[in-house]
Amino acid sequence: MNDRMIISNADQTGLYRDAATGESRSVWGIFAETGTGVDGLFTAEEVIAKADLGWKVTLDRVMNGRTRRVIPGRFCVTREDNGAHFGEVSSSYVPWQNIDAIEWLDRLVGEKVISYSTAGYWDNGKTVWLLVDIQRQFEPLPGDQVKLYLLVSFGHGGSAAARIGLQPIRVVCGNTHRAAVDNIREGAYAAKSLAIRHSGNMEKRLEKGMELIRGQINLIAGWQDEVAAMVNEAFNEEEAEQAVIDIVQAASVERGTQERVTTIGELNYRQAPIALKMTELLYSGKGMDIPGVKGTGWQVFNAATEWVDHYSNEDANARAMYSMFGRGSLIKDYASRIATRQLSLA
Repeated sequence: MNDRMIISNADQTGLYRDAATGESRSVWGIFAETGTGVDGLFTAEEVIAKADLGWKVTLDRVMNGRTRRVIPGRFCVTREDNGAHFGEVSSSYVPWQNIDAIEWLDRLVGEKVISYSTAGYWDNGKTVWLLVDIQRQFEPLPGDQVKLYLLVSFGHGGSAAARIGLQPIRVVCGNTHRAAVDNIREGAYAAKSLAIRHSGNMEKRLEKGMELIRGQINLIAGWQDEVAAMVNEAFNEEEAEQAVIDIVQAASVERGTQERVTTIGELNYRQAPIALKMTELLYSGKGMDIPGVKGTGWQVFNAATEWVDHYSNEDANARAMYSMFGRGSLIKDYASRIATRQLSLA
């Protein structure tokens, strides 16, 4: 996590103070590193202004590089202020500005169902996201707090969907326990995300999201049950270290072509450093000293998620993309299943 965030400085409102800036925030980890705190704001306009999301996108015609002729019916989504290209789309694509995609949330903020927490963008603005606080939290173990948010995200590239997903964050380490913008998992997890594709009637579809957010809140019990299963699943040291190796192998591009191994030395040059760091985090990771964590699937799971969110890349934006869209989200999914013994590579 960002070492500047002093978790012990929580005030009575549940906010946390950044040691360097003195700013109070309600979130930490990847979202704090790549976004802007918007706590206490009540409108999308205020969020857009504070989080530097006021830039607009437009459609530019696409030209054939060889013939230098315009390609009929093809356009490129372009960020106006810096010329960044986000993807090629057809003539039926309707670009939505950042304010259009989130202002419908103002009603729920006014009703105190949610509150704005943090906002930002990744990949130069191709993906814009907003973390909203639903005022829910729980402790799988005494002193080990997990806060629950909803992540609302949408893409400007034409292929990305707008999604609303449950996003748990473990306070002690800032680990994000789900990639709410992705849809790696089938079944129950798939139901926690809402795809709203860009089209002319997107505004009406987004309005339905107000009801769906309330539905997301009702899914919290399922996540709590999954965490409880991790806490209740016993792992001795040998099993925990083998679980780390299994997680790395299961999420690897080489899956299906490798035999299961039992030592880090048998992994390839890409896998071994990851497994080595995860094994270190089994014992020295943030929150591993909380009574009851060690010797459980919860220990295994958090070693994997801490590596993804805090060590997979030095660049925070690249790390966020890896965690939310890339192989990092796959690692978290396999870590959850292995930590609850729903998946075995044996």
